[in-house]
Parts: sequence; C-alpha cells; structure tokens
Amino acid sequence: MTTFQLLGIQLNVSESTANDTFNYWLPLLEELLPSSLLEQVKKESDSEMVKELLTEQELIVDSYEQVGERPGDNKEQKKYYSGKSSNHTFKTQMIILLSGRNIVDVVAGLPGTKSDITLFRENRERFAPTQKFKGYLGYLGEVLIDTPIKTPRNSKLTTSQKQENQEFSSKRVFV
Repeated sequence: MTTFQLLGIQLNVSESTANDTFNYWLPLLEELLPSSLLEQVKKESDSEMVKELLTEQELIVDSYEQVGERPGDNKEQKKYYSGKSSNHTFKTQMIILLSGRNIVDVVAGLPGTKSDITLFRENRERFAPTQKFKGYLGYLGEVLIDTPIKTPRNSKLTTSQKQENQEFSSKRVFV
C-alpha cells in the first residue's frame, strides 16, 4: 500500500517491514488506548449514564475516506469503489466533543461507497434520540444534525450567511 511505502521511506526500512511493524503494534495500542468514550464504557448502566451526559453537549460528526488497495475479487472491489474519489476506499466516521479534546465514537473500515449520512444513520442507536450534532453539508437532511447554510441554486449567500457559515466551521474544525 502507498501508506506503507511512504512509511518505509521515512523510517528507512522496506515496505513489508513497515507493514509488519504496524500490524505488530496496532493490537497493543488498541489495548492501551481505547478509541472512543463509548467503547470504554462496557456496562449497560454506565453506557446509559454516558448517553445522558452527552445529550447535554453538542457533538461534532465528520466522515472521511482513506484509499486502500483494490480487492482481488470483482464483487468485493465494487463494494469498496468510491466514485467520489475515483478509487477504492474505506470510510471512517468520527464523533467528538465540541471542544475537540475527546473522541466519543469512531466507526472505521467500512466500504467507501456508503454515504456519510447513511453511515451516521446506521450507527445512530449508540446515542440518545435527542442528541444534537454539528456536521457539514453531507449530513443535510438529518433532523438532529445542524449543518451550514447551503448556497441556493443560481444564487449566492449573503454576507451575513457567509459569516454564519464561517463561525459554524470554526466550531467544527477540530474533527
């Protein structure tokens, strides 16, 4: 993979050594560093308490794609082909606190063909039904996600709308 080629060049080792080293350390780091607040809470009663505490805050949600190798199987490769980036990709969604200090939830390694809003809706049950989120225009249409103002077709945003969008973006830049 391109990532391991670059990592190998930076560390002055071969691509396979970079890959082996990464795969050796990944499980150890996953044990030591839980990826999200929701994964840290194992008990059902604690999980409900965390959900309740999170509803008091607005969370930031964002998704991104990472390029991966093309799968050999034809059916499998179609599942991971993203027309948006014209490549085979893996989709990751992150949800963080507004301050940007804590990762609340991570969903990683899903097929790149899945839209951001679909990915969010599939994992929505992890949060309280009244939880508020901030997202970008990829989440337009989801009731509980606050999005920036979309530019109308054949028109432009007013200066005040542009300023609102800038303020909105400055709050969700952490993710």
